[in-house]
Formats: sequence, structure tokens, C-alpha cells
Amino acid sequence: MNKLERTVGQEGDQRADQPDNKLAGIPERGPKDAQKDEPKYEPKYEPKNEPEEEQTKDELAAPPPENDPGHQPDRDLTHVPAILELMPEEAEIGTGLALRDRSGRLLFFVAGSRHRMEEGERFFAGIGGHLEPGESLTECAEREAREEIGAEVELRHAERTFRVSSAGVVSEIAVSDRPAPYVWYEMIHPPGSPREGRRYQIVIYRAILAGPLSELKEDEVCGVIAMTDQQVAEASGRKPTLRELIGEGAGLVAALPGLEPETRLFPIGTAAALSFIFQAVGSDERMLS
Repeated sequence: MNKLERTVGQEGDQRADQPDNKLAGIPERGPKDAQKDEPKYEPKYEPKNEPEEEQTKDELAAPPPENDPGHQPDRDLTHVPAILELMPEEAEIGTGLALRDRSGRLLFFVAGSRHRMEEGERFFAGIGGHLEPGESLTECAEREAREEIGAEVELRHAERTFRVSSAGVVSEIAVSDRPAPYVWYEMIHPPGSPREGRRYQIVIYRAILAGPLSELKEDEVCGVIAMTDQQVAEASGRKPTLRELIGEGAGLVAALPGLEPETRLFPIGTAAALSFIFQAVGSDERMLS
């Protein structure tokens, strides 16, 4: 890891003093300001290894008695699944963070050198990564924050959980997890990536930055940017420059050499999922979800 060239404050807005690089002099202003489709849980049917017995017409027509041990009342079929129970078998799973600083802006990492991109472009995404064997989703989310930006985070329970398809279709689901995740997003790895075309299930948690950023994982992260909800809502389909985003109210929290003011930024992963959701829900609901 590479030590930050910016010092991040302990309290209030996590933005740092301008680093001594080409980003100096960029003006920074304060922030600007589903259809419900809950999948039904259908338990798998496993036939018993017993010989079938012929039933009479009267037996077939009669409803099972309430005290019949084979009778399953409706309430037994209303199980609310945990988020992992909804995942496809052998799915590639990871976590992401809808991470806010103390001023309420959302924090995203800007891709580092290990990621292949077009000249003059970099993507931004939520802090997060792959789920390791034996690790819970919340443990994964907290570990990735420490590894990528050297910071502790506080996970928050989401009152609503959204499902975002790879095509950007937003719906709402019920899960039993506590804390409940904010989003389940199915991302397709982009062209040029090592897993190009494969599906990646990202479980996204709401979180608050609990401490200062201490260091960045240099090969993965070249900077951290704080964005307003409005900027995130408008992110899909745009490639603004870093200079333009800062002029609109974003803040550069941390940066390593090589992140230029004219670099064009676009969202993937958690950032893309949040953009789709923010377009689907009203602005008053975003902080509460």
C-alpha cells in the first residue's frame, strides 16, 4: 500500500487539503443539493422414497384435516429468506458499500493501475470486494474497507432492500438479514476485465465512515471521491471529467499521483446500482432507504 499524499481529518467532512499535484487549484464547492416486485419463496419439493398408494376419488377430493401431520398450513410457507438463499448456485459473490462521510456525501474509489481502461478514463465504484470462504457478508464489507482505504466503517440496517438487475431494472425484495443489505446488484464484468462477461452478485450495505482514511491500496485505488446524491443519480450514461465533478459539488478526499483533472470518470458496480436506484426513488427517500 502507498501512504496517502493527503491528510484526512478526524471530524466533519472527510475532505483533505489539496495535494501538491496537478489537482491543486480545482475549485471545490459544497454539495448540491419500485414498483414492488417481491419474489415468492418456493421451497424445493423432494419426493419421499416410499411406494405410491392408490387413492380413491373420495380421498382425492377431501381436503386434508388440520391435525394431519402431513398438512402444511400456509404460515409454514411464508419463510423470508436470507439474501444468500436467493443467490444462484455457485454464484460469484462480493460486497459493496453505499458509504457516506459525515457531510452526507457518498464515497467511491477511483480505479487504480491494475484495472485496464481506455486512455484518459477511469471508473469509480463502491469500496468492496469478493467474499472469502468462511466469511460473512458483513465481515467481508468491513475487511474490504480496511484493505482498500485503510478506514473503519459502521454498517447500517436498510429499511428497504432493492434488487437491481444487470439491465438496471429496480425492484424491492424482503430479506431476513440483520443488518439488512441496501441493494442486491447483478453486475456483468465489463470488456477487458479478467472475468469479462461473467455475472457478479454484489450485496451492498449502507455504511458511515467511522474513522479517517489512512492509506490506499495503490494497485486498486488511485483516489477517493465524495459525490452528492444528485451526481450519483445522474452518473449512468455520463463520463464527466474529475474537474467537472468537483465543479458540480464533488470533493476529492484522497489522491495518488496520476489522477489528472481531465480524467473522465464513469460508474460501475455499486456506483452504477446506486445510480439506477436514485433514479427510481424520490430524493426524500434516498437517505432513509
